[in-house]
Amino acid sequence: MKINRLTLFICIAFIFVLSCEYKDTSITTIIKSGTYKGQFIRNNPYIYSPNYNIVANVTLVFNGNKFSGESDKAKYPAICNGTFNTTGQEINFENLCVWTADFDWSIILAGKYQIKVDGNKLSITRPTGDSTDIYNLVLQ
Repeated sequence: MKINRLTLFICIAFIFVLSCEYKDTSITTIIKSGTYKGQFIRNNPYIYSPNYNIVANVTLVFNGNKFSGESDKAKYPAICNGTFNTTGQEINFENLCVWTADFDWSIILAGKYQIKVDGNKLSITRPTGDSTDIYNLVLQ
């Protein structure tokens, strides 16, 4: 009799676990697919140079775990297209484009960034030494 009760208990527990709704709270599900527009800046309060503190208008398109985009300034930032994955509040971009050597490759949208989602607003940031790359975007 104990085996039957144990088997019944395991079956009920298994059915209960399967019937529970799985809630995925990863950033990939929080970032709604669509077109995001906004601004990019490589902010450095200590450097006054043509390569820093310039605001660029950017567009990023997210579709599942794929991204593409562009900037109104040539290679500032260099976006192109690729894939991304997330862990907690971190997003890792893999840029799939081939780039020439005539600019600062640290401005390519690639690697790990911190991310914050607030409704339709999306903030993507990455500290780089004394500078911080900042994307402030809004879902269109």
